[in-house]
Amino acid sequence: MRVVSNSSLLVEWKCIKRTPKMATFVNVKDENEVMRRRINQGHGCEYVREGNYSMAPVLSADSEAEPQAQEEEVDYTEKLAEVSKCAARVAEAEEMIAAMKHELECAREVLAASKSLLATARRELLTVTQ
Repeated sequence: MRVVSNSSLLVEWKCIKRTPKMATFVNVKDENEVMRRRINQGHGCEYVREGNYSMAPVLSADSEAEPQAQEEEVDYTEKLAEVSKCAARVAEAEEMIAAMKHELECAREVLAASKSLLATARRELLTVTQ
């Protein structure tokens, strides 16, 4: 489909159902986007328009789609090993975070005890100086 305001912008649609007067298309990049339009004839080919206004995008059948290349098989062994390494690093980081949280809690307890001892020492110092 070409857009009138930007002829270099192409949107790919695939015809999934057709009758003599109507066609149903699905967007190649977004399978959830489906449109059903009336088929028009003109300029030696069939076409459908996205809307009924002058700048409406037009989907025409003036050429056949290029056959899609076969997708090459992907070996996921390396990718799985990389994901496993990342998962191990995440687990290690989580253990370090847990240890740091424990150390922080211990430091807070020491600080609270130190504040208590300091308060006691101040009270004793005040009683001695009076």
